[in-house]
Amino acid sequence: MNDIERRILRKHHTDLLKTLDTTFMIPFLFEREIVFEENYLDDIPCRPERVKKLLLFLKDNCSFELFVECLRHDDSYPFLADDLEKELSQADKLNDGIQQQRKIDLFTERRKQVGEFRHKMKRCSHEKDFATFQKHYEKAINDWNHINRNRTRYNDQQRQRAADFCHAAYDAEIERRRVFYEKINLEGDILDKVQLMSAHTSCPTAPDVLYLARYSSALVMAGGTLEDGLTYIEDAEHKMELLPACRETGLVLYIKFNFLLLRHERDRTSIDKNELSKLGNSVITHFSTESDTVSNDFKRIFLLKKAHMWLDMGVFLNVIGEGQVTESDIQETEKLLKEIYRPFLWERMELRAKMVYYAVRSRLEYVKDNTNYSEAIKLAIKALRYAKEGGFPKEQKAIEYNSDLLRKHHSSTA
Repeated sequence: MNDIERRILRKHHTDLLKTLDTTFMIPFLFEREIVFEENYLDDIPCRPERVKKLLLFLKDNCSFELFVECLRHDDSYPFLADDLEKELSQADKLNDGIQQQRKIDLFTERRKQVGEFRHKMKRCSHEKDFATFQKHYEKAINDWNHINRNRTRYNDQQRQRAADFCHAAYDAEIERRRVFYEKINLEGDILDKVQLMSAHTSCPTAPDVLYLARYSSALVMAGGTLEDGLTYIEDAEHKMELLPACRETGLVLYIKFNFLLLRHERDRTSIDKNELSKLGNSVITHFSTESDTVSNDFKRIFLLKKAHMWLDMGVFLNVIGEGQVTESDIQETEKLLKEIYRPFLWERMELRAKMVYYAVRSRLEYVKDNTNYSEAIKLAIKALRYAKEGGFPKEQKAIEYNSDLLRKHHSSTA
């Protein structure tokens, strides 16, 4: 289902929970090749909870049309089917009506300057250059505080310019904490600052979209459910319809990609690697509208993310379960790594990117030939060196665990 269809299901969630009975639905869906695990709902005695679990599965594994067809089967729930189809038709008409006027003119000279500033701060985080990061961060905030205290001495353009840079600095701090897995409070912390600052910027819509995406990530990091996080992503996707493809819209899809991969990792749910790869391609496309430097740096990030996704590695590079990596998965990974080796991508590799690259290479060597422990271990050691140098705690833990397993397997076969 697409995002509009999922929002419609969410709007009717309470009625569906009250009305549906999974006993009548699962046989029909099974016949239409919607395959469930054996005894999928047997451990849930309460009917609404069974329906809730079924809906969570279907929104990612069943088309909207097939779900409506299931509701109409044997004339079981035609009234619900009518409501859902009517709502989808109205949504499609509304969407068609706003297509020509919805995009904000975003790409100004100031945006380019702020984008370059923000990207420098990102690279400081990925290179562990905290001194430069802090210098940029404090200057942007001090400039804004000075102008805000003396508002009457500055015009709208000057105030908005300072606000744009200050907002970018706050956003960079959120990302820095995320990279090093530092705590972000959901209230009374940096998220509040970035939300309040967005109202002062030259284009509040883009910061609002970004805030929803950042909040979703912080929520999950603080222990919230992935499903709750994804609802904020859905809201961000709805708002970003007003924006052209850009860095902010790319970041929404970036975080969505991470959530879907993390859900696969946590819940061992099935994952369609081809669909997730397409989402990764969309991320790259959205960032391609920015400057070549920004575009290429994010392209490298996502080529690496797609590579470790194909090899069943999680968001923080841990190996997901014991799933088999196919020959096709290996070929896709090799194509991505070959692309990364092109000079305009390779020569700007940050510490973080180098860590991911060698962790992926280590995993690739092992899955290609699970007797080739020495090469896999050598590459893992290289990845670990970059993880320690950059101070990336979650990835370091995963790489250490993976390399310990490789050593154990190697010693047992020696």
